Amino acid sequence: MSDYADLRAKVTRRTHNVLFAKAQVSGADMGEIVREVLDKWAENEIHAATVITRLAHCEGVMGESEGLAGASEGAPGNLRKRPHAS
Repeated sequence: MSDYADLRAKVTRRTHNVLFAKAQVSGADMGEIVREVLDKWAENEIHAATVITRLAHCEGVMGESEGLAGASEGAPGNLRKRPHAS
């Protein structure tokens, strides 16, 4: 993956100790380990959201963005409510 963004975060001492130990054992940089763990977590979250969306559509449940015009365009400023049918 070559598309990176900088992230600075405080972690618990326990988490830091585990990352440090894992880095020592594997020879990897702690940043690499964090990146790998978070990327896998993000992948799982996206998969879960996809499955939930499919199941909701099968059940006829409308998502929040489906009731807003422009939501699929990804521009937060363009989220206008659709006019109600009369």
